[in-house]
Amino acid sequence: MSVFSLKIDIADNKFFNGETSPLFSQSQAKLARQFHQKIAGYRPTPLCALDDLANLFGVKKILVKDESKRFGLNAFKMLGGAYAIAQLLCEKYHLDIETLSFEHLKNAIGEKMTFATTTDGNHGRGVAWAAQQLGQNAVIYMPKGSAQERVDAILNL
Repeated sequence: MSVFSLKIDIADNKFFNGETSPLFSQSQAKLARQFHQKIAGYRPTPLCALDDLANLFGVKKILVKDESKRFGLNAFKMLGGAYAIAQLLCEKYHLDIETLSFEHLKNAIGEKMTFATTTDGNHGRGVAWAAQQLGQNAVIYMPKGSAQERVDAILNL
């Protein structure tokens, strides 16, 4: 009889309180923004003016963030996955996210890891992209019946 052993480290979400998670403070948002700005290829999100819609509603201006340009992924949730992975790795390797660049983080990783999430949307693409950029693996669990286009978008990163 063979015995198979698998070690899995699951990171606890210390920010989850069972009902609602607190919003980011301004200082937390600033840290996240500073970290993202250090990722190669980062550009501020362009704003698109919706003048016709603004006129229709009788307001001066409506601006919409165009996240389709974000790192060529057409996935607006990329930043959250990258930052969550960075926070976990900073904790694991005792790094300071305030001064850390994405490249330094990549070089600090001392082992091969696999990051996993469950989604059939942009979050999965973001996690897969971030893991790939850090030289790591990702497993994205998708619900049965997910659109092939969504599966392909993750597989083709």
